[in-house]
Amino acid sequence: MDLQQFLTVHRTYKSFGRLREIVTILSRHGLSQFSQATPLIGRIPGVSRWRRGAKGGLEDAPLPRRIRWAMEELGPTFVKLGQMLSMRPDLVPPDYVAEFQHLQDAVNPLPWDAVRPLLKERLGGEPHEVFAAINERPMASASIAQVHEARLRSGEVIVVKLQRPGIGPTVEEDLDILGLLAQFMVKAFPELEVLNPVGVVEEFGRTIRRELDFRIEAHNIEVIRRNFETYEGVRIPRVHTELTGERVLVMEKIEGVKVTDIEAIRRMGHDPVALARRGADIVIKQVLKDGVFHGDLHAGNILVTPKGEVGLLDFGVLGHMDKKLIRGIATIFVGLMEQEFGLIAEEIIDLCQPRSYVDITQFERDVRNAVLPYFGLELAQLNVGLVLLETFGLAFKYRLKVPQDLFLLARSLVTIESIGRTLDPKFDVLAVGSTYTKDLAAKQLDPETLRKEALVLGRTYLRVASQLPYQARAFAARAVTDGIRIEVNHPGLEGAVRRQERAVNRVALSILSATLLAGGGLLLAAGADIRFHGVPILFTVSALGAAALGAFALVGMLGPVLRR
Repeated sequence: MDLQQFLTVHRTYKSFGRLREIVTILSRHGLSQFSQATPLIGRIPGVSRWRRGAKGGLEDAPLPRRIRWAMEELGPTFVKLGQMLSMRPDLVPPDYVAEFQHLQDAVNPLPWDAVRPLLKERLGGEPHEVFAAINERPMASASIAQVHEARLRSGEVIVVKLQRPGIGPTVEEDLDILGLLAQFMVKAFPELEVLNPVGVVEEFGRTIRRELDFRIEAHNIEVIRRNFETYEGVRIPRVHTELTGERVLVMEKIEGVKVTDIEAIRRMGHDPVALARRGADIVIKQVLKDGVFHGDLHAGNILVTPKGEVGLLDFGVLGHMDKKLIRGIATIFVGLMEQEFGLIAEEIIDLCQPRSYVDITQFERDVRNAVLPYFGLELAQLNVGLVLLETFGLAFKYRLKVPQDLFLLARSLVTIESIGRTLDPKFDVLAVGSTYTKDLAAKQLDPETLRKEALVLGRTYLRVASQLPYQARAFAARAVTDGIRIEVNHPGLEGAVRRQERAVNRVALSILSATLLAGGGLLLAAGADIRFHGVPILFTVSALGAAALGAFALVGMLGPVLRR
């Protein structure tokens, strides 16, 4: 055990109260088998008694649903973990993905006196001294933070996002426990190692720690604001960086109505059809042009302002698209428009990281079966987001590692298409996306783009070529000093080797038996044998040994036949 593991174990033992609470909740939902996977549970005082507690009669509910219920009861760390897993179809089966998408993050708000000290610490004074007014009753409350409306002395209406006190230490405590449980799960169930649960917990830890630092969300808002500086018709809130800190986020309040409130939109004099197209254009632009997009789009995060602008809220999660992902999504869009299933399958394989061999023919067939039902509709009725979710859902079967950003994109497309068809029954996101895919294709053929890519590729190959002499020299030196070991893994080879070994052993026993019998006979014929009361001792011993060895060989040959 290294130092980091020791410290994690030490902190987990110190947190046995929380661990006991986790085991109790798991048992209550009929999930005690997960806690029993680790020997640590039984070593913490009182835990074994809790582990034997009743399951609460919930055993009849489907397992994914019981896990979701347990996560919601276990608190924000586990809710966030479930939400992350709902975006990882390469790690959990589709029924778990679907269930975890229903995880609720809303909790009862804390009283003002519980959060006021945090704001006072950040502001350097009492909130009522800094703000002209602040509403002590929160507008919204979630597991990590709650939001209050306030007004600056300049008259500007703002929102203040305050982190729930003590949430940071609670998350760190839960992460330590999850990390240790992941290690024990791998030892108890080695087949889970391919899913890398320890790495999943580490990745989750990095994600939730970023969400706990509101300075990162403030930076996300500024990134999106810069990308839309010259874009008409979109509204991104302005952050008051001088008032914002790690646990406090202050930004302007965007006034507007929910994007799905068609009657309110019409009363303000705006065209729902135009808003649907603009909303789609905003999302597609972020994905295919900017390479950075809002990763948590839903109807509650999109407003329509009195001026007809589309306002975006809540930037805790951003998706990022590198050039390869952008080209891949553009290619998939083309494949959907042309109904080229092979193109879609090949692009998904290229974008994902197969953990094992993938039969591309079978995968293309499964992609076709997953996507084909949607092609009974016109393109204007085709839900691209659902199509992507269906194809990414094959990842678990084929052991593909889907980049999380692709799943964020698919969910964002599901949201924008659902909202778009609420505003416009003839809404077609592919029509909006086709403009960007054409521009992207033209840009790829642009001489300057080709020159830059050729330069980058040439540098890469030059770097690889320059390393080849050193790599060859190192390989030769290692071959001389340590030798070369080649491992061959062939299905069924191990069984064939065992059968061959048994056959060789039987032949050896037969030869040894015949040798003993022949040797005893020669001694007897030469008169060199020792006799006792007229019985030739050496010949008798040889004969008995030969008979015993022959019996062993016979049993070895007849055993498999008799078992069949």
